[in-house]
Amino acid sequence: MSVASSESQLDKAFGILLAKARQREWEQQVERATACALIMNFDGAGQPLTVGMGGIPEMPSGAFTIVGAHLAAGIWSLTDLRIVPIITTATVDIRLAQHGMWAGGANPIYGTVRPGLTAQAEVDIDISGWITQLQPGDILAYALATFTGGATVLTLTLTLRRNDVAGIDSPDFTAAAGGAFTTGGGLSFTSRT
Repeated sequence: MSVASSESQLDKAFGILLAKARQREWEQQVERATACALIMNFDGAGQPLTVGMGGIPEMPSGAFTIVGAHLAAGIWSLTDLRIVPIITTATVDIRLAQHGMWAGGANPIYGTVRPGLTAQAEVDIDISGWITQLQPGDILAYALATFTGGATVLTLTLTLRRNDVAGIDSPDFTAAAGGAFTTGGGLSFTSRT
């Protein structure tokens, strides 16, 4: 084997290793960037919360999967000068609709049991049975459905994972309902039916 041939093979091998290292670095950056949260906050401005408070956030571009939910209640403490946990009983109604098409109503994302606190200050919510696939243009209209207690702040946090499709630079995509995809991190998901 000639010296030139050996150097050529080494250059080629080095190039392959360098490309793999860059790919892995990119995948790690994408994986770190895919975790996010949607925070649904009820704030009584120092007064106890009232049923009907709510909001209407719209999902940004890209598709997301709800991977967790957490509900917490608090009150402003004048002695501690901070928000502290407070025992509360409350439920939150969350409805899913599409931008421009929700005037006729929206479907609950939680199945049959609204997320809530029952004489608790905080709780991790079981999302089994929820609609967890969120798509661009989805609207999550939320409202405080029931409330008992002295909480002045209640926050429902939905932990989301962004579903970027491997090999596609733009996270904006559409697919037939039930279509299967794979994220850049190798996780599988299916579009909502």
